[in-house]
Formats: sequence, C-alpha cells, structure tokens
Amino acid sequence: MNPRSIRLQKQADPILIRSLPFRFPMMKQVRCSGTLIFILMALTCSDVAAQRVQRGVVTEERIEAGEFLQYVPNKRSRVTNVLVICHGSISDGNTALQSAHTFINRWLRFSESTGVVLVAPAFDVENYASGEDAPGGSAWGYRALDGRTTTSDQFVHMIVDRFKTLDRKYDGKFYLYGHSAGAQFANHYLVVHPERLHGVVLSAPAIYAMPDPDTGWPAGMKPRKRTLQWGDKSKEFEIDHKLETWVTAVQLPVAVVIGEADTDRLSDQPQQGGWTRFDRAQHYVKEMEKFATENQVESGVQLFTVPGVGHSSSRLTEICAKAILIMGQRANQK
Repeated sequence: MNPRSIRLQKQADPILIRSLPFRFPMMKQVRCSGTLIFILMALTCSDVAAQRVQRGVVTEERIEAGEFLQYVPNKRSRVTNVLVICHGSISDGNTALQSAHTFINRWLRFSESTGVVLVAPAFDVENYASGEDAPGGSAWGYRALDGRTTTSDQFVHMIVDRFKTLDRKYDGKFYLYGHSAGAQFANHYLVVHPERLHGVVLSAPAIYAMPDPDTGWPAGMKPRKRTLQWGDKSKEFEIDHKLETWVTAVQLPVAVVIGEADTDRLSDQPQQGGWTRFDRAQHYVKEMEKFATENQVESGVQLFTVPGVGHSSSRLTEICAKAILIMGQRANQK
C-alpha cells in the first residue's frame, strides 16, 4: 500500500491571503503548486480578554512548570483557536527560550492573517532535556512526554488551559506543530491525548510512535515502565496505552511534512522502516493507514513531500502552515 501523499512545490513568495485551491486527493501522489493561502473561517481567535493580554507582540511568559512564548494577534474574531509550536533540539550556544523565539517568529504572519493565538513552550535542558541530555537516551526527555517534575504534555496543558479563564467558551483544543525533536513530541502527544487536538503537523521527525504492540514506548505502543535519573534524583516513568486512544488518534487530521532531500543516515531503528527521515515518514504513513484499516476506520494521516529541501524547519514552515489551513477548511465544511 502506498501512502496518500501530496508533492508540494516550495514557493518563494510570502504567505498571502487567498482562496484555497485544492483538498487532499485520494491518490498516490500529485504535484501541487500555488501560493500558500489562509482560510479565515475555521482558524480564528476570539477577543481574548483584550484588556489582559498584549496584542501584536511576542511576550515571554512563565508559569511554575517553565517558560513559554505567547503571541496574540491584533486580528480579533469570535472563536479562540490556539497553535502550539514545538521547537526542535537546542543548538549549541542557544537556550530553549531562544529556540522557541526562532520558531514562533516564523508563524507571526500566519497568526495575523488567521487570528490564531500562538504559544511556544521552551523545553529547557534542566527540566525537559533534549538529545543525549535526556535521561533514558536521545529519544526521551520532552520528546517522549517526560520531564523532571512536570511532564512535557502536562506543561503544554498548563499553557493552553490558561485561555479557558480568558474565554469561557474555549474548550481547550488546539492545533499542534513540531519540527524534528519537537515533531517527536507532537507525535507522542497525538497518541496519548487525541481528544485535545484539532490537528497535528509533524515536520521531519526522526522517530515515530509506531502502531506496533510489540515495540516499547517511545518507538511503539507497548506499555513501558522505567526508572530515569534526573540530575541527582530518580523518577519512575510509566506509560500505558489504550487501543481506542490510538484509533481516535489515527482518524485525526495529521500532516507528515518531509523534504525529499532529508536523507542523512540515522541511527539504527529497525521498527522505523528506514535509515533516513524521508524513508521513515513514508513508512509511518503506511503503517498508520494499515492500522486504521485493521480497526475499520479511515486514516487522517497525510504525507506531504517537498522537493529539494533537506532537514530545514524554516524551508518547511510554509508547507506546514498550508497543511493546517487545509485542516481548517475541512473542519469548516463539516
């Protein structure tokens, strides 16, 4: 079975407001070109307590679980919608907050054009770890929904749920985007908390949670219990999975966005279906489609491939935004 996929021609033009010219096709692959477009009907943000939030500026916020960035656009509309933006691994010399700034800044035009509120958690090394700094290994830490005192998924809930106090009609659901390590977090969050999501964009992760009951978390759906060492303290990490939660997750709109030149050889992960991010993205979509068929539901997982792009979050952002807009259009048509 070949995954349903869309091959997108990367545009040099800035993101503009136009009408969306296509929907997901039920076919093997199609080349699509055209300017990225905004659907304003479904992706809107309410007048979120205007007197209590700053509009049109990225603000640095702090709660007990950590720091995050927030952007409430100048555009006002009647329904609150939130996009959570998850940064990748922290590069040398940067902090998590700096990385979050880099990522959120790429989405400001999107926010102003759609009215969507942006939040970007800063998964710092001390509390959430990244790469080899993570207790348990490079696939753990915030990517696998762990954390020193507060887990990364709980951190996100604490950030998003603040908007319930600002808009009594807001139900706490949100769109979720992540790149690389941030996409690993988003993928793991998807299969644990699908009820909190409108849709998910996975931009070039290296490791996926596969629908495989014989492979342990975070690479599969087999329950896992481990003792992890956070600094001078040990912590029990335990996760269980319910089949019905995964079945709910596979039906959600999920866009897997990958550059066709993202072909650097990765570490050996046999269950991931290949040596490169590009191979693994295709394998993941196929496996989720197979899982959906076995459980008699339709898969919402879609593959977007981008010619001439490697492992670049900046060059994939426009396509990721396009995927969210398609999700918003489809939700508005229901």
